Amino acid sequence: ADENELLQILPRDLRRALLDETRSPLVLKHVTFVAFRNCNSRFFQRLCCDSLEPLSYMPDEQVFSYGLVCSRMYFIAAGDATYFKYGAILQALMHSGRKLMEGTANGGGECKDRLKNIRRESLGERSVCEA
Repeated sequence: ADENELLQILPRDLRRALLDETRSPLVLKHVTFVAFRNCNSRFFQRLCCDSLEPLSYMPDEQVFSYGLVCSRMYFIAAGDATYFKYGAILQALMHSGRKLMEGTANGGGECKDRLKNIRRESLGERSVCEA
């Protein structure tokens, strides 16, 4: 059964107390949420009860990736996560991916030239011939 279905069996005040008790330790590791609780405990309880929801991911499952807008905060309750910060070259490649693939029809020469240009632009490099 879904967590929400099980919680609906409980009286509202008990349900809110249970959710607050189980979810607050995770977010109270962050000073912002400690301030929320100290300034307005009712707001903080509503945050824990109405806004936080548990999500589970399998090992090696991607949560979000470069280029996607992240529309929520993630708090890691258990396990490990790895965040990769893409460099300028990879970002340029991601943005130019479709245009790069157009050059593969002629043997890839045009594609290789575009890759070199992206690398120069992203790193601010200039070839000896261009200087």
